Amino acid sequence: MRAILLLCIFFLGAHPASAQPKRIPPPGIPVPTEVREKLGKQLLAFQTEITNVLAQRGGENSMQLFPDVQVYEKAVRYALEHDEFYRTNEFEIAEQLLAEGNRRLRDFKARNERWLGAKGLLVRGYQSRIDGSVQPYGLIVPESYRRGDGKRYRLDVWLHGRDEKLTELKFMHERATRRGEFAPADTFVLHPYGRYCNAFKFAGESDVFEALQSVQEYFSIDASRIVLRGFSMGGAGVWHLATHHAYHWVCAAPGAGFAESAEYLRLKPESRLPFERVLWQWYDAPDYALNLYHCPTIAYSGELDKQRQAADVMERALRAEGLPLVHLIGPKTEHKYHAETKHVLETLVDAVAAKGKEMQPSDIRFTTRTLQYPKMHWIMLLGLEKHWVRADVRAKLMSNRVTMSVTNVRSFMFHEMDARTERNLKEVEINGQRITNLVKAQDTAYFIFVKTNGLWSAGGSQAEMIATTRKGMGHQGPIDDAFSSPFVFVPPDGNGFHDETSSWIGREFKRAVYEWRAQFRGDVQVVNASEVKDWTQNNHLVLWGDPQSNEVIREILQKLPLKWTAETIEVGGKIYDARKHVPLMIFPNPLAPDKYVVLNSGFTFRGFGSNADQTAKLPDYAMLDISKDDPFVDGIVTAGFFNEEWELE
Repeated sequence: MRAILLLCIFFLGAHPASAQPKRIPPPGIPVPTEVREKLGKQLLAFQTEITNVLAQRGGENSMQLFPDVQVYEKAVRYALEHDEFYRTNEFEIAEQLLAEGNRRLRDFKARNERWLGAKGLLVRGYQSRIDGSVQPYGLIVPESYRRGDGKRYRLDVWLHGRDEKLTELKFMHERATRRGEFAPADTFVLHPYGRYCNAFKFAGESDVFEALQSVQEYFSIDASRIVLRGFSMGGAGVWHLATHHAYHWVCAAPGAGFAESAEYLRLKPESRLPFERVLWQWYDAPDYALNLYHCPTIAYSGELDKQRQAADVMERALRAEGLPLVHLIGPKTEHKYHAETKHVLETLVDAVAAKGKEMQPSDIRFTTRTLQYPKMHWIMLLGLEKHWVRADVRAKLMSNRVTMSVTNVRSFMFHEMDARTERNLKEVEINGQRITNLVKAQDTAYFIFVKTNGLWSAGGSQAEMIATTRKGMGHQGPIDDAFSSPFVFVPPDGNGFHDETSSWIGREFKRAVYEWRAQFRGDVQVVNASEVKDWTQNNHLVLWGDPQSNEVIREILQKLPLKWTAETIEVGGKIYDARKHVPLMIFPNPLAPDKYVVLNSGFTFRGFGSNADQTAKLPDYAMLDISKDDPFVDGIVTAGFFNEEWELE
């Protein structure tokens, strides 16, 4: 609560001077004094009741449904505190949301969550594991749904387009009043908020799966019939989520959008730093096109739409993998669906969804560049020989044996393989090497395979395979990776070595807190260094300051790959003046090696331009000269990636 109050005080102040000139979301219209006072009084009463319920029932299992109430408080609070009303009718919408929130609160207190029995349009919420914030989502519950009827239902995920004024207030109102572009019969339709307008990347990517999990926990969803579709920015999100998580969907139907950064933005390679170009591989869908072998994809473009470029790029990438792309084109149509072509699209999607996907295919084709995306059906990669270089897996399951060819892979396991198939498995052949001694890893129920000195073997230890002294699944950087799973900020707790660097770090801390709220719609959890022990095991620690101003940095410094005194900072054998340089870094946390520590950085893209330019801008580490006009443009004196053992090369 202390941290939340601190942040509220900060947010009510001026926008940080170091932030980008264009405020996102943009400033709203003036709120009449009487309206602000009325809404503020209603909001305070609602907040008081919420606090009472949390105090009385905080430990109950039923509290997993309480975000369905809390999202209404958040929507109105954010609009009031952060000047996010854009039309006068939104004042009335805020009152309507508070009224609905109070109705749900009364039902919740009476242990009667009747809103969950509603059909049609439904607004719900969940508590994010990333920052503890409540996030909204919309859901269409089909009229045919009967709880407990034993039936598993198809679900469609719809990803919305870009709207810089799409606050929680507007999103929740739309999800309560509009069915959206597609609403098939006998089908649930999930509308994720995606944490605003980031093209469903970073925390926006996590939002899709957290919202989906929330739906699956209460409603009976057929995992073999989950459809992914969206348009414009949502179409870009479909290209990304379909190629990176192909095994999850029965089919994908992207409309317009973008599929990569460089060609869409017409960038010259020399216009961006080398490590940024490497990091385009994180989200560029063409690099993962092979994975659509497992996800039938039906693209739509308007004939006259400039965003047709996305499907053209993907068609070229798929052709290089020997795969076709069904690409429907609306004749003489710009940035919208053509009515007749839309009908054809619906028919094709319905046919694929009705059939369902194969839950354990015998033929696997998989590619990745990073262990942020390690899985394809029953194969899970645990280690790469080198990150940001293409890794490939081809696998064929035949009765009691598996034949495989792999490149740039050093360890993997058979994950969630059908139990009967696993019991009957007698032989695995990897790149021509036959393994018949199939023993499971010592500390897991899975078959794990590791390459040592060029030879593959089965068994060993899962802990050894995913040792955090190496880059591994979900533990591979770069800096931005820390903000897709639970993290806390730890600010300086004293004076730093130098006023100049301390002031710069302080401004960056405030900017990072502000931008997380503005662009990812959550309140950063801020803890004092003295409280860190309570947070270390379950959170990445984002440490701000230097060894003098932050006791946690001081405690772990000898186990980090840098030396830092009042005079100098040494990284990779190079020495920098500590009076005008600040290191930024992600590294395994010496206090909890399966978590990260991050030094002096929030997410690394700055500003709010094209969604295609919302990509990671820094690798695993960087040294900034803060005396430059813009240290992130002309002050990066060194930057790079650690190797697979988290060592500097």
